[in-house]
Amino acid sequence: MGAHGILDERKRQVLAAIVREYVQTAEPVSSQRVVERQGIRASAATVRHEMAILEEWGYIYQPHASAGRLPSDLGYRYFVDEILRPRHLSQREREWIRQKYAQIREDGEEILRATCAILAHLTGYTAVVFAPALRETLLRYIEMAPLDRHRLLILLVTDGGHVQHRLVTVERAPDSKALLRLTRLLNTRLAGQRLSLLEEVELSHLWQEAKGYNEVLHQVLSLLKRTALEEGKAQVFVDGIVSILEQPEFQEVSRAREVLLGLQGEEGLRRSLKEAAERGRGLVGVGIGCENPVSHFRACSIVSTPYSLASGAWGYLGVIGPTRMRYGRAMQVLESTRLLLEEALQGMAGR
Repeated sequence: MGAHGILDERKRQVLAAIVREYVQTAEPVSSQRVVERQGIRASAATVRHEMAILEEWGYIYQPHASAGRLPSDLGYRYFVDEILRPRHLSQREREWIRQKYAQIREDGEEILRATCAILAHLTGYTAVVFAPALRETLLRYIEMAPLDRHRLLILLVTDGGHVQHRLVTVERAPDSKALLRLTRLLNTRLAGQRLSLLEEVELSHLWQEAKGYNEVLHQVLSLLKRTALEEGKAQVFVDGIVSILEQPEFQEVSRAREVLLGLQGEEGLRRSLKEAAERGRGLVGVGIGCENPVSHFRACSIVSTPYSLASGAWGYLGVIGPTRMRYGRAMQVLESTRLLLEEALQGMAGR
């Protein structure tokens, strides 16, 4: 809130009109334009008076003398929290997303990559998707296939659809029947376990039951351990980078460079999405301008939401654009896409 507390109805209307007009035009907004284009039932003089108060309270500002007004970060925050009422995505767009997911078979990485493209397409902003850290996902199943007498292909699939594989050489590969029995044994004992906790699983019985094939078992457990330890870093997908460069706010090379540097720093990018999402308290949250923890994004707004796997592991979906953002559209796209993504991942896990 501003220094003088809650805005009355007319000030809310004027602030909302300035935000909506500026989002549409990317030009400073005059009192006359508010009256003519945004349907405010008041004279231009009355609107000018309200704008002067909004400016004094920090909700709008004048970029230079004789110009109209622009929303400040505080103005956008009030608009998002107190005025905006995002609607649901249309049924047609939700079905379009479902069809995109239906075309993907048991490939979690491809689903997340498609999600990133969906967000960029539907919002017109740069989209970012963080997968949960692999070590926090559940092992869904193991598959093994003999290639010849001494080589095996081992596949690990997590509940997020991530596939980890390794081609291994052994002294003697089991025949197909023995390999099938061993695969079933491994899935009975290990499927459903969190990768980060596999070292705590009691394996003495497994070694006993797999007697005669300890070399193969060692290779499987080695791959599991490597996946849990080396793949702790979450995957990140980015789409629509050109979208942010096309915005008027980023035509200056120095401003565009700041955002591009931010997109390259995965740790800061994840932190920015996480903090924006936390503002939504489990739903869709928004980080506006100076609220963002990474300096590269101080001229941007980030709209983000968490999504979860059956394991309880969390990832993040987000879009990044100018503070002059269509917040309602971005929020409705993210909310609907999150629900449909979780639906697709659950369906994949059940197959």
